[in-house]
Amino acid sequence: MREFTSDKILFEAFKNDDAGAVTVIFDRFFRSLCLLAENITEDTMAAEDIVAEAFVKMYQKRIKFEGMDNLKSFLFVVVRNNSLTHNTTRKRHKTAHDQIGRFLPDNHIPENTPLHFEIMRAEILEKIYLDIENLPLQCRRISKMIFLEGKTTQEVAAALSISPDTVRVQKARAVKMLKNQLFKDPRFVPLVLLILSEFLFN
Repeated sequence: MREFTSDKILFEAFKNDDAGAVTVIFDRFFRSLCLLAENITEDTMAAEDIVAEAFVKMYQKRIKFEGMDNLKSFLFVVVRNNSLTHNTTRKRHKTAHDQIGRFLPDNHIPENTPLHFEIMRAEILEKIYLDIENLPLQCRRISKMIFLEGKTTQEVAAALSISPDTVRVQKARAVKMLKNQLFKDPRFVPLVLLILSEFLFN
């Protein structure tokens, strides 16, 4: 592997898409980033996934960085933020697991089990995807980017060249319209609220 005699040379090679430079940067920061993510999530596998995703984002944005310090800060901020988001999502899912059994009727899947929750969640998400197709054009486009592509409010705003506030208004509008459809089945109400709250505050 090519040797880089300074961070400046390493950084320039990285910006020029040098595979060796990418590997060196990965090796330099991977372990410490994993430790940071694992300390926050207390989940080794999740921590490694979060770090891997951070490196992918770093690579995609490589031409925008100004130096190694900038790149390093980006990695640690992304890993920290995504680890905290992971914990928030995990807590929401646990809350849903705890609550859903009190509202759903008996069926062949035991209540208060991960399988029971995931089946109901999948059914609701399927209905949401179908109902999204009936939303007004801008609502539909924004909802698809968030629900289907997993984009954040900021990412949607950047992609569509609109303000984050516009995205938030359209999300709120979409949530209101989706609730009107989904609340027709009272079994779904608690879980619908949890799912749509994730969407609204993303």
